[in-house]
Amino acid sequence: MWKRLELAKGLMKDSGVIFISIDINELAQLKLLCDDIFGESNLVSLISVKVKDPAGLGQQSFIFDVCEYVLMYAKNIQNFRTIHQELPMDYEILTKQYGSYNKVILDFGKKKFLKEISRPNIGPMKIYRCEDYSINKTKNFTLKEYAKNRNKIFADYNPGGKLVENYEIPKSGLTYIEYKKTRGRSSGNIIKQYFLNGRIISLLSNITSYEDGKLFKRTKTTNIWDIPNASLHAEGGVYFTNGKKPLKLLQKLLGMFQTKNAIILDFFAGSGTTGEAVMIQNEEDKLNRQFILVTNNDEVTNGKTQKIMTDICYPRIKNVIEGYANKNLLGNSIKYYKTAFVGENSILNVNDKDKIQLTYCAGELLAIAENTLEPVEKNEYWQIFENERQITTVYFREEQDRLRDFVKRVASFKKTVVVYVFSWQEKIKLFDFQSKENINLKAIPQPILEIYRQIHNLI
Repeated sequence: MWKRLELAKGLMKDSGVIFISIDINELAQLKLLCDDIFGESNLVSLISVKVKDPAGLGQQSFIFDVCEYVLMYAKNIQNFRTIHQELPMDYEILTKQYGSYNKVILDFGKKKFLKEISRPNIGPMKIYRCEDYSINKTKNFTLKEYAKNRNKIFADYNPGGKLVENYEIPKSGLTYIEYKKTRGRSSGNIIKQYFLNGRIISLLSNITSYEDGKLFKRTKTTNIWDIPNASLHAEGGVYFTNGKKPLKLLQKLLGMFQTKNAIILDFFAGSGTTGEAVMIQNEEDKLNRQFILVTNNDEVTNGKTQKIMTDICYPRIKNVIEGYANKNLLGNSIKYYKTAFVGENSILNVNDKDKIQLTYCAGELLAIAENTLEPVEKNEYWQIFENERQITTVYFREEQDRLRDFVKRVASFKKTVVVYVFSWQEKIKLFDFQSKENINLKAIPQPILEIYRQIHNLI
């Protein structure tokens, strides 16, 4: 696990985050391990997830264990906070008026300036009284009227401490204080806080949102989650008993980050829940996340003997794309790669055929690294891949007798082109590329280059 987490850290963006699901038995050890690898200060949260009910559990514990845990670490907590400034929220659909939010300000009246005071850490504060205001009850409001008047509907309560006395708030009538916030996420904004008869006012608009004709109660996400899993067995249209994760759990983790074009890597893919969650969440919030699922293909006893990738994970992703169990098809597309030993001989005894095959297969890795997954052209000397914005080209033969043809082919493209050339030489003179602003020559990544040098006896 140590090595895998170290490798995972190396793959993360500086603003990236990793989630690790674990049960109570290994939680303490994993926390210590992650503190060592990621740094204790980079812990974002430890989330407790209620995934089962005590009824029917065959446990002999004094206290029933109904939780799993998710450790959440940032690669760099400062970069993480800079990029992800908006706090995650939970949403609940309201079908009736909420709690004590049952009064509405029909008319704020005319404002009258009373005084200006100054307080430490806040600065100047102006106090106003509202004259000839009008307040009524909301009991006759329809839910639609209730939602549309969110910025006037309120609940009021006694403020904590001596806020009224300290800020010299009048104890009768509708009043408000106005000041410029000097700290925190909304620094620089003008803040208005209303009071009624000395009681602080909380507007319904502060805790709700109204979208597509629905009223949602909004609360800050905490680290205690209740994730139902009654239908877990049916999710994805595949049966898997070896640690299948609830789809809602993965969706909630993904939904906390509204990052366009994010790449989500799951290197313990299992049944493929992460892939399905990414596609569903993209459909809901109209973002363009991508996923990479990695797993072995070991056999598991799953009611019958099955292989994890070929019989469970890949079929599940295919089900989601094409639709399953009365669920709408989500479209999307995937590329399915297999890893294997390349060549007939060990690295100490490679022949020319092995060398060509190794560098040829490395071209697929470079295409994945550049996110250019669609093959355009492959022959005995080069490979070309593309996406909507870019083309990746790889010249993989040591012989340079076709290099001039490769250069001409690359120069013909109008898109941005990334060029990789395998060679034992320190530099390849590709003068024809110098005047082409859309062409970017890149070095072979170090791990691939080391293997390349070894098979050519260069070290």
